[in-house]
Amino acid sequence: MMASTMTQLMSPLLFSQIIGVSSFASVSIRLDRTFAVNAVASTKNIAQHLQLYEQIDGCIRENRDPRKLISQLEAMESIKKPNRQEEFRGEWHVWYTDCPPPSNGVLGPFQGTSSQFIGRDGGYQNFLKVSPNDWLTATLDGIWEDWDGFVIRDKGDKLDESSSSPSDKNRDWGANHWKVTFKQLQIKLFGFPLFTKQFEANTSRVWRTTYLQSDVRIVRAGKTGRLEDEVVFYTRRNPAPSPLYDYQKK
Repeated sequence: MMASTMTQLMSPLLFSQIIGVSSFASVSIRLDRTFAVNAVASTKNIAQHLQLYEQIDGCIRENRDPRKLISQLEAMESIKKPNRQEEFRGEWHVWYTDCPPPSNGVLGPFQGTSSQFIGRDGGYQNFLKVSPNDWLTATLDGIWEDWDGFVIRDKGDKLDESSSSPSDKNRDWGANHWKVTFKQLQIKLFGFPLFTKQFEANTSRVWRTTYLQSDVRIVRAGKTGRLEDEVVFYTRRNPAPSPLYDYQKK
């Protein structure tokens, strides 16, 4: 009952007044049961999340590096066992990444936008679209599954996130780690297939979910599962501004 009442009271208009957001439309966060039950317990904490969203989004729109702010957001409390939650599924638009092309929205000399779709049946797709009218697109198809904690390309080595203590053999790694295996990449020009590549077996990456709310997700992805080779993806439910932040120019 208390959670339900809180959800009704915590309207976007109310929070825009509480935290002084000049344009709440730029935040576009649904203040639903995710915040009321799963994440934070006070108006102050929710306001801190929303302020960081606006600051990060502002950096991206102004082509400034948002990584320090993203790290601050990762340090805040969010949904537990994110990969097990329904909020994790569906389409996510990449607002920022320090990943090299094409995952950063760059296809050759062209700058586009990138999004990810996570299916309930283990399917995964990464879309890259170049405006206007998506005349040039790239689609990466793959599958996801729970990661078991073993470093990729080094079968006998167990991941140690702290780099100092033994890994927990009983840990539910899949609660926030997935192994994504790529199957096919296809590039289309004006809707017609231009290039198709089938990946070798076991071409995989490890995704580590570091933050999740209903409209915001942060994932760090790497080739092995070790922290040192990770890149970050800051994703939102609503489409990203175009073009994306170009980390290569910094």
